[in-house]
Amino acid sequence: MKTAIITLTKGSVELGLRLHERLTGSELFLPEKHRDMADGKGMTFTEIKDAAEKAFSEYGGLVFIMATGIVVRIIAPFIKGKDVDPAVVVMDEAGRFAVSLLSGHLGGANELAREVAKHTGAIPVITTGTDVCNKPCAEDIARELDCEIENVTGIKKINSAFLHDEQVAINLPAGEREAIAGCGNFIFFDTLNELLASDCPARIAVTNRIIPDILENCLAFRPKNLVVGIGCNRNSSAEEVEDVICTVLKDAGLSKKSIRNLATIDVKNDEVGLLNYAKKYDLTIDFFNKEELEKEKLVTPPSLHVIEAVGVGGVCEPAAMLSARASNLLVNKVKSGNVTMAVAECCEALDVR
Repeated sequence: MKTAIITLTKGSVELGLRLHERLTGSELFLPEKHRDMADGKGMTFTEIKDAAEKAFSEYGGLVFIMATGIVVRIIAPFIKGKDVDPAVVVMDEAGRFAVSLLSGHLGGANELAREVAKHTGAIPVITTGTDVCNKPCAEDIARELDCEIENVTGIKKINSAFLHDEQVAINLPAGEREAIAGCGNFIFFDTLNELLASDCPARIAVTNRIIPDILENCLAFRPKNLVVGIGCNRNSSAEEVEDVICTVLKDAGLSKKSIRNLATIDVKNDEVGLLNYAKKYDLTIDFFNKEELEKEKLVTPPSLHVIEAVGVGGVCEPAAMLSARASNLLVNKVKSGNVTMAVAECCEALDVR
C-alpha cells in the first residue's frame, strides 16, 4: 500500500522518520519549519489541510501523527464512502497507540494500524465489531477469495450475520471452499442458481455476471477472472478505450469489477491511451508478440487492416485467450470506433456460474 505519513510537531516528525524507514511504500510529509530534520526524505507542506487533501486522493493509506480531533476535522470534507476512501490511521506523537480511524476493513486501515504498531511498538486500536468479537467480516472473506465487493451497502447485513453467528449462504464449488472453511457459519452452494433459490436472508453471490435484482438481494463478490483483449488504432484515447470496455461488458452482462487484466500486442506497449486506462484502474497489461498471437485461433475472420498494421489477422481475441489460458471466448471481437475488444474467462477461475 502506498502510504502517506503526515506529521505536525517536532516529536511527530521524529516518529514519522522512524516509521518511514521501516514502512515499505511510505512517503513522509512534514511542516516547512522542520525541513532540516528530514534530510531529504520528506515532502514539506505549508498548510496541513493541503497535504491531507493531496494524500487523500493519491495514497491508499494515510498515517497522521497528531491528535485524533485534528485529523477528524481535516479529513471530514474529503470523505466520500467506504468503497473509495483510503485507510486512515492516527498515532499519538509518543508512539503509544495506532488507531484505525477510517476504512478499517475495505480500505485496510485495521491491517495498516497493526503494521504501524509492529514497526513502532505501539498498541493497535481496532474498534470494528467483527474484529473485537473475533468474527469474520465480508471484506476479509472477499480478499481471501480475490474478489471485489460491488454493492458495499450490503456489507452490513453480512457482517451482522457473522457477528451474531447466523448462517451466511455463498456459492462456491467444493474445491474452492478450503480458503474460508471455518471462518463463519456458512451454507455452501455449488452454483449461483442454487444460492439464489435459497431462503437464507444473508447471501453472498460470487459471480462476474450482472443479474437483475442481484444487488438488492445479495452481497455481490466479483471474482477477478475476466481478461479483456484490446486492439486499437494509434493514439486512441483512454476515454474511448474505457467507453468501449464499459459498453461491451454491460451488453454482455459482465461486471467490469471482474476485470483481472488487459491483453494486447507488444507494439502497443507505448500506446498512451491504453496505458492511462490501465493505470486509472490499476490493471496490468499482458503484451504478446506477433508469433504468439499467430498460433492462437481467431473466432472471427481476420482483418486486412490489422494485417497491414501489425502483421497478424487479429489482436484482441488471441490476446484475451492467451492471457486467460482459455480455449474460447465469453465475448467475441466487437469493433467500436478506434477500438476492438474481446473477453475471455480465466481457465483457473472460480467456477461459480
